[in-house]
Amino acid sequence: MLDDTFPHETYPTGWFQVAWSDEVEPKTVKPIHYFGRDLIVYRTEDGRAVVMAAHCPHMGAHIGHGGWVEGCDVVCPFHGWKWAPDGINLDVPSQDRPSGRSIRVWETAETNGIIWIWHDETRRPPSCEPPTERRNDQAFLPVFPDCVYKWDNVHARPQYVTENVTDLDHLRWVHKNTGKIDVLELNDLGETMEVRHKTIIGHGKKSTWLTPDGPIESVGRTWLFGVGTVMVEFGKLLDNAVLLQTQTPTDLEHSDLFITVLTVQDPDEEGDRPKGKALKRVQEQIKQADRDMPIWNNMKYLDKAAYTKPEGLLVKSVRDWCARFYPETEQAG
Repeated sequence: MLDDTFPHETYPTGWFQVAWSDEVEPKTVKPIHYFGRDLIVYRTEDGRAVVMAAHCPHMGAHIGHGGWVEGCDVVCPFHGWKWAPDGINLDVPSQDRPSGRSIRVWETAETNGIIWIWHDETRRPPSCEPPTERRNDQAFLPVFPDCVYKWDNVHARPQYVTENVTDLDHLRWVHKNTGKIDVLELNDLGETMEVRHKTIIGHGKKSTWLTPDGPIESVGRTWLFGVGTVMVEFGKLLDNAVLLQTQTPTDLEHSDLFITVLTVQDPDEEGDRPKGKALKRVQEQIKQADRDMPIWNNMKYLDKAAYTKPEGLLVKSVRDWCARFYPETEQAG
């Protein structure tokens, strides 16, 4: 256990990434582990992604190791028990009727090449839409496998990433940003938060891959979707790319961290794999996220940290907003 003062003892509520869509082809079954549970994600023959508990209620076999898909249903490899996408048992080969048993299923959605599940410790249905980049004027490249990256089982809670959005000083020390960065406003929109920020891209340099004509003052937006997703819009002055940084707990102290970059191909490039500036954007986001990993992997969360006054106001605002996604906080309120 981490010797820290993290104030929440349950998993947060919200939408969380469990895979990229193209990782799970029709009629395939993939074992996954999130929220302290063994799960499977499978895709039906007609293309629907289903996430359910991994262990067959019959005798406990893990369906993700040897199980298969028949139509819309998944079959346990141990004794052939068949389970529907809603978790209902459909067939017990050794008898002439179903068992009347069921297996837990999680609400799923797919947007921007990502498979999401809705998680709520109290099993309430989704209260909002899954994270989505909604602009329809962009012909984004396919995300998997070239525009994504994953760090497995990092010793970090999802909220570490969420709080990082307003930690301006770390941008200088961890990400080597020499220009001034200002948070212009935080907009609490309920289950999302909008963060508007101003920065100088390419500060101190005559030319970079992103700013060939010199530094650009950019006002950008970052969206927080609960504690599971940070979405950064880079804007038309730059390359119009979008970063989805997602974090899904494997247990109460560890998370899988995902990067998905939505980017467009350079006009003078062909094909559906990133090249030129699109490839540089993907590489840059992976490099920058990778710099955070040693910090998150080894840090101790302090509920009462020794903030400077400016950073304390910003981080407290985000922490207060994050608290609403933990069931015990809602019950206490």
